Amino acid sequence: SPDGARIAFRSARAGNEEVFVMNSNGTAPTNLSNHPAEDRQPAWSPDGTRIVFDSARDGNREIYVMNADGSAQTRLTTDPADDANADWQPSGDSDADGIPDAIDNCILRGNPAQCDSDNDGYGNRCDGDLNNNGFTNAQDTTLYRQQLGQPSVTPVFNEADINCNGFVNAQDTTLFRGLLGSPPGPSGLVP
Repeated sequence: SPDGARIAFRSARAGNEEVFVMNSNGTAPTNLSNHPAEDRQPAWSPDGTRIVFDSARDGNREIYVMNADGSAQTRLTTDPADDANADWQPSGDSDADGIPDAIDNCILRGNPAQCDSDNDGYGNRCDGDLNNNGFTNAQDTTLYRQQLGQPSVTPVFNEADINCNGFVNAQDTTLFRGLLGSPPGPSGLVP
């Protein structure tokens, strides 16, 4: 498992190849797939909640997924040719804020709270375009200066509160300067 606590493996100890898990110290092996057909090639999901594997249970090898406890076994592929050796790909988190890029409203700058005051799909942390004309420029600077020193209340922060800490202050000024001359984004939510 991604946290290192459990190991997924295939074994024929049940009379045919099955997907098992056990604790990382080798204790408590458990048959998860528990099917008369061969089940093999287990791989953990990045969050450790699911396991992908291949199985011949429908006549040829297909890709299946199940919960980490073996429940909800679901076929993902349907093809006359064998499908096997599936694996998960990391979701990608370019700014390491814990939000996968595909759903992150500010891909290149950490914005774990996903604060987006003007609801345009770009998080405040990468959106200095306060007048929403597609670019952070002198017009936005004028609007920003008018907001300096103003409180910013959650959940709808003041859009000039770039770091969404509850106040438009010097920290935001530094961040805003870094956005000058740039369009908002990039965002995984806006094509």
